[in-house]
Amino acid sequence: MSTEELKRLPRRNLTLYASSEEIMARLRDRLEANTDSEIVRNAVKFLDRLLADEDKGLVLEVRPRGAPRYVVRYRSLAARSGENLAIVKRNIILNDAAIARLSRMKRMAGVTSDSEIVRRALRYLDLISTEAANGAEFVVVDTNRVDPEPDVRVRMDIFVCHSTGDDLPVRVPAVA
Repeated sequence: MSTEELKRLPRRNLTLYASSEEIMARLRDRLEANTDSEIVRNAVKFLDRLLADEDKGLVLEVRPRGAPRYVVRYRSLAARSGENLAIVKRNIILNDAAIARLSRMKRMAGVTSDSEIVRRALRYLDLISTEAANGAEFVVVDTNRVDPEPDVRVRMDIFVCHSTGDDLPVRVPAVA
């Protein structure tokens, strides 16, 4: 891609935290991503699914090995005390679909900032990729359900990259 073509790609100026930069560095290694823009686009896709599921009464339950299970919600992805909140300005390349997704998510979440969505999306992708690497199970639970229908297990082994031999990570949908 030429320099001129790169200049014409849609971009977003984001105000992230130093902790967001740390998360992106971990995700770049863990997910074998080429660019921060790639990480942000994928993180936003996963958070979009979480928001859409929450809107339908579905929640993602994480079942770590040897630890209590817990539910992940959009609200639980806010900055935590002790997080490095030093401001870092970033310019990220996004395609038109990602920009439209960000706009829709801002409306759904009731926020006005692309940066807030991206910060939470990075925290979410970091959380699920870390838990997947540690062998946790992920289950989508329908909070509206009254019948004893089983919960839906979700495979997240896409986040566990095998770098030995010719093994490739299993590519499956992250959310059923």
